[in-house]
Amino acid sequence: TLDPSGEPLPGTTGDPADGAVTFRAGGRYDLVDSARWQADVEYDFYQTLHFRLQDFNLRSNRVLGTAGYALTPMLWTGVQAGYQHYALGSEAYSGAPVVIPFVSLVEGGWGLTQLVYQHAQVSYFSKPFENVRDGPTDTAGLSQTLYWG
Repeated sequence: TLDPSGEPLPGTTGDPADGAVTFRAGGRYDLVDSARWQADVEYDFYQTLHFRLQDFNLRSNRVLGTAGYALTPMLWTGVQAGYQHYALGSEAYSGAPVVIPFVSLVEGGWGLTQLVYQHAQVSYFSKPFENVRDGPTDTAGLSQTLYWG
């Protein structure tokens, strides 16, 4: 059993038969897609399946809706809202409704700058964090996306 840097974890013994498979799938459906308005719904699924290390199986389900409006052709504003659920092994681990207002600056065909704020209300469903770390999380970020080709 290795840590992220590839070193053996203290107190664990690895087995050559240990291994993992990762699955990811998702999709998006555009409800509205015009020059001024955009709305869509999307779903993402992520699953790791470990051989012999079943306690580390992680499953994530995320449902998200987005609505955006173009104040000008270059300046968009909008909001995303949805729910994220995580399970560890066969037990529910955490869940969080999220709300993400955003402002996007479209920079021609070469890029996009986004200012986002995210509010989530996280609930933990199993130990060690159940009823200990429940509560709001707030984050803000600025990102730059460059398009290639």
